[in-house]
Amino acid sequence: MSELELPRITLKTEVEPPQGMNIYQAIPEMVEFRRLETAPPKARTLGLGRMVITLDGENGELVALQSYVKTGRWKTGEAETPPMPDAEGALIIAYPGGTEDFAYLPAEPRFIWHDESSSLRISLGEGTALVFKVADCLLVGVDREGGLTDIWMLGLDLSLE
Repeated sequence: MSELELPRITLKTEVEPPQGMNIYQAIPEMVEFRRLETAPPKARTLGLGRMVITLDGENGELVALQSYVKTGRWKTGEAETPPMPDAEGALIIAYPGGTEDFAYLPAEPRFIWHDESSSLRISLGEGTALVFKVADCLLVGVDREGGLTDIWMLGLDLSLE
C-alpha cells in the first residue's frame, strides 16, 4: 500500500491572514474553523478522513474546516504548546479533485489537545518543516515538499455556554 500524498499548499504572504473563529459544539460533538468574512460564491470541499475542508472555488483559499470527532478520542499525553509561526498569510490548498466540487483523501488525522493553550492539533502526517499562521486563530504545518501535515486550532473554548 502506498503512502497517502498530502494536499500541497502555498502561502500568499502578500495578504494578511484572515480573521476567523474556532468553535466547539457539544451536540453533535464537533470542532469548526470559519473565516469571518463573507463566504465565496463558489466553494469546493476536500474530505481528509474525519475532517472536511472548504476552499474558495476560484483560488483554493481556505474558507472553513469541520470535524466530527468526540473529545474522548483526542490524545492529551503527547500534547505540546503550539509552535511559533515561520511566516503568515492566506493559505491556498491545491485541490486534488479536478473539476469536481468534492474530493476525498483517506487520511487518518490524529487529534491532540493541549489544555494550557486551549489548542487542538490535527495531525495528518509527519515531518513538519515550517509552520504558517493562516488566520488569527489557525496555524498549519507543512513538510519539505509543501504537503499539509498539521493544523492547530488556537483558543478553542470547550465550555458549553
